[in-house]
Amino acid sequence: KKLVVEEPIIAMVYLFMNVNVKPFDDVQVRQAVSMAVDRERIVKLLGGTGDLLTQILPAGLAGHQDGEAGVFYPYDPEKARATLAEAGYPDGFSTTLYSHNVDPWPKILQSIQNDLEQVGIKAEVKILDRATYWTLIGKPDGCAMGLNDWWMDFPDPSDFIIPLFSRSTAIEE
Repeated sequence: KKLVVEEPIIAMVYLFMNVNVKPFDDVQVRQAVSMAVDRERIVKLLGGTGDLLTQILPAGLAGHQDGEAGVFYPYDPEKARATLAEAGYPDGFSTTLYSHNVDPWPKILQSIQNDLEQVGIKAEVKILDRATYWTLIGKPDGCAMGLNDWWMDFPDPSDFIIPLFSRSTAIEE
């Protein structure tokens, strides 16, 4: 017992929307999707082993601010429907949601699929083996929407900001 130490993992799981693929090139569509997803339910699906992220830097990393930083839109299906209508999709649209086949990702994807359906977005779920999935999402136009994760390689905010939020790591075909 004295030799076992528990430390939180600095990582995140997130739903990505490919801005190179319609309709996700529209910021209002991305906002509506964000408002449509019940993140608290996802934390429950993870057995409470995660925290709800309210900003781009997870707890434990320099630059993280305790409390709600207000970067992400709160769960609000009604506002999501209204935002979709403003974006020109009053009846929603159809898309495909991708994930790999390792738990708990398929469960998370099904939860997101259900949330999107509630606001008029019909999302077909495609669950692939890991190698196929990672190859697909590595392409600029590989897929419109899917799950991804990022784990800290080294304890600096740049390890999240540069690969996830800058074009310096974009793959060009």
